[in-house]
Amino acid sequence: MTLRRLALASSWLAVCAGALARREAAQQPVAFAREVQPILAENCLACHGADPDGRKAGLRLDTRSGMLADLGGYAAVVPGKPEESELLRRVTAPDDDERMPPAEHGERLSGSAIEVLRRWIAEGARWQGHWAYQPLRAVEVPAEVPGLAPADPPGHPIDAFVRARLRRTGLQPSPPAPAHVLLRRLALDLTGLPPTPAELREFVSGRTTYEELVDRYLASPAFAVHWARHWLDLARYADSHGFTIDGERSIWPWRDWVVAAIDADMPFDRFTVEQIAGDLLPHATRAQRVATGFHRNTQVNQEGGAKDEENRVNAVIDRVNTTGAVWLGTTIGCAQCHTHKFDPVSHDEYYRLFAFFDQTVDGGVSAEPSMLVPRNDDEEAAAAAWESEFERLQAGYDDARDRAAAGFATWQPARAWGSNGPELRPEEDGSYRVLGQNAVYSTYVLQGRGGGDGFAALRLEALPASGLSAGGPGRARNGNFVLQHARLFVRPWREGAADAEPDLPWRRLPFAQARADVQQDGSASGGKSYPVATAAGTEPGAGWAIAPAFDTPHVAEFTLEQAVDAGDWELRLELQQEHGSSHCLGAFRVALGHAPADDTLVPDAWSAAWRALRVHRGRKPRMPTTLVMQARQHPRTTRVFHRGSFLDPRHEVRPGFPANLDCVATDAEPADRLDLARWLAHRDNALVQRVTVNRWWQQLFGVGIVATENDFGLRGAPPTHPDLLEWLVAEFRRVRFSRKALLRRIVTSATYRQDDTVDSAQRDRDPGNRWLGRQRRLRLSGEVLRDAALAISSLLETRMGGPPVQPPQPDGVFSFTQSKKTWQASTPPDRFRRSLYTRIWRSSPYPFQAVFDTPQANVTCTRRSVSNTPLQALTMANDPMLLELAEGFAGRLLREVQGDDRARLDRAFLLALGREPRAAEVDLVLGHLARVTAAHDPQHGWTAVARLIFNLDEFLNRP
Repeated sequence: MTLRRLALASSWLAVCAGALARREAAQQPVAFAREVQPILAENCLACHGADPDGRKAGLRLDTRSGMLADLGGYAAVVPGKPEESELLRRVTAPDDDERMPPAEHGERLSGSAIEVLRRWIAEGARWQGHWAYQPLRAVEVPAEVPGLAPADPPGHPIDAFVRARLRRTGLQPSPPAPAHVLLRRLALDLTGLPPTPAELREFVSGRTTYEELVDRYLASPAFAVHWARHWLDLARYADSHGFTIDGERSIWPWRDWVVAAIDADMPFDRFTVEQIAGDLLPHATRAQRVATGFHRNTQVNQEGGAKDEENRVNAVIDRVNTTGAVWLGTTIGCAQCHTHKFDPVSHDEYYRLFAFFDQTVDGGVSAEPSMLVPRNDDEEAAAAAWESEFERLQAGYDDARDRAAAGFATWQPARAWGSNGPELRPEEDGSYRVLGQNAVYSTYVLQGRGGGDGFAALRLEALPASGLSAGGPGRARNGNFVLQHARLFVRPWREGAADAEPDLPWRRLPFAQARADVQQDGSASGGKSYPVATAAGTEPGAGWAIAPAFDTPHVAEFTLEQAVDAGDWELRLELQQEHGSSHCLGAFRVALGHAPADDTLVPDAWSAAWRALRVHRGRKPRMPTTLVMQARQHPRTTRVFHRGSFLDPRHEVRPGFPANLDCVATDAEPADRLDLARWLAHRDNALVQRVTVNRWWQQLFGVGIVATENDFGLRGAPPTHPDLLEWLVAEFRRVRFSRKALLRRIVTSATYRQDDTVDSAQRDRDPGNRWLGRQRRLRLSGEVLRDAALAISSLLETRMGGPPVQPPQPDGVFSFTQSKKTWQASTPPDRFRRSLYTRIWRSSPYPFQAVFDTPQANVTCTRRSVSNTPLQALTMANDPMLLELAEGFAGRLLREVQGDDRARLDRAFLLALGREPRAAEVDLVLGHLARVTAAHDPQHGWTAVARLIFNLDEFLNRP
């Protein structure tokens, strides 16, 4: 048979196979999850979904009961009776007034979609839950597929699943990739670096097997560095806080923790738990606390007008949404303002997830809390000693303060605000820190439930604090404040009374007397005196002030004329400060009690403890720090935000999981981040595992088995190979959540090892390679391009860990940022470290990486976009960093190969592309070399050749 006849026969067989596959599909029952549910999600659920506020006509189409419900003499779906089903009548209605979806919401359903709905109803309208939210299915590996090219290696389960799907599509798998192509693909995928000439020789000659090279790359530290980059994208990692000020932050020790965890092949369940809640583990180690930096990668707004509580809430929202995208593959954020239109996540369930992250110490404009990160044994000892002493002093301070306030209980109501701009942030110890605009004068208002056991006195503590002028406790330049009036009001408490009955009258509680540990006395200097009695309204005067005693806490105690009985009360405290010149409190605490405290309101022990703590803070050892999560001792009350606005809190919610995403079914009620972490990492949480293995598949094939890797919901793409995805999850469980073991399983398959060439049948029937009949070329990321150039230039510095470095970049990049920064290029060897260690400014990312689609570090990135722009070509040709590496590549060739330009060219191609140059390439490149060398010298000539190689499409892409 001639080649032409053989090709025609193969094409005819492929056509017949395709027709047979389509006929078989038409004879199968309609699959609700794969065929019907996508039609409903795309066209119906925006108006007829789970959200009760947005639901039209009372019709719900995201549940079987909603579809079958009686709507007043008719139902949307009558199983077995398409002609009686209102759904089918409306999607086929000729009248635009009746047809669904309405014209303003979309096009008419296609004939094929209508036929799917008709067949499904006629077959009994069988219902299935969404595939992604179901427990793991047991699947059988398909048998060998006759008529297809044999797999190499034979018997690999991945190949069995892929080839079974190819058979139904009528396509043939591609042959194996050539050895040099396969090894370059493997090295770049696993390590982010090209293979060495020695590795190529060993592999091509057969002295080293493919499997041995896989194991070598997986065990290499380069694997951990490369795969950490993928995780840092998900974590929105950066070395700066973001927004326009974009101040520098120290969180690189968390980045180093990620590298170390991947290098050690930490099981993914433990990898999850330690990052979500390592600080809550019993006897948490320093490394486990460092791990929690994952969720400290949120932005911090340090601008002057930033509202702390708003920014704290935004950080918590970011943590919820990031957790949803990274682990659940779900657009959780859609439920922030209302029940999700498509996926089964209610508005309340969103804030139940929010509640897990609402109990941390960090504020929205604060870079605290952080922890010391020792680099050696001596630093470890110093850090441990400092932390131990700090804890001892803190405990002593708390004990002294508690003894001084015996008989009083701290009051921290639900609402606190200040007039004219200041913001009152509740602190962990029950105090308030005043942030934001430093108002000339302001009245602070605290309002909420309190006094349940009754009280007879109010205690106001004025507290020094770091960051205040002169250390505080006031916000005036000298640390003073003047409290003109303290007024306290009460009314009966009823849930929602403030909203339902805003005119419910307040009753003022007058003070009988007041006393303070310090009162500013101006008699000696001829100035004004500021006794506390004037603030209580019992004497005329200018108010209470404390100059010149600013270095310790101070207390004022106000006794009521008549005690408040036990009961359910709502209280309102007004602290009026109208002296001017910003003489307002900067940090304070309020307590209510029955019995007056001791005669000494601030005992010497309390003052001494405060001074000791302040001195110790100034003795913090000089070593790296990193941002960490830290749980509050006194939990916040989490409320649902109406329409997502933190200014409109409604009913209280407790931590919990979305019911329809919860296939773990734990009995205990969840309470904190550790419960959330263990739920995500649970062996039975198939959704998390599907999302994870799909993302790793995406890294190796360019697109996941589920193409919408960040949306496994109803609007997301269904898996192209659903049984393969289930098998990968089962395999992931079998290897005990080992990243390296699962990746080894994938890259040793014939599917991964296929060539990337495309025949006409594949181009016509599967242009996007969704059925995996071949491999695909992938444009390298900016980090891998730079690292590859570093490696072949022999300049690469492989040392791991440490602070970020600054490779050369074009001048003037920071001129576009509001807060001007300098970029002093690092000197060797830091100058040539892998790109993972390059400093990331959110306001101005490293330009070479930005040109090659490095994502913004403001939000999680689950898949990088890949563009092809003229700017990329200009950058590869002219970037000063690449020019330096081209010079290094040229110097290496001149050193390693003496006197023979053809041998040098062979060496250059082997290093950069893993192959020898072709005859036509030899003539072109050597001619170019001769012209440049004649005009300059050999170094210039070979630098020109290196630049040419850097710009080859083959160098820019992974085969």
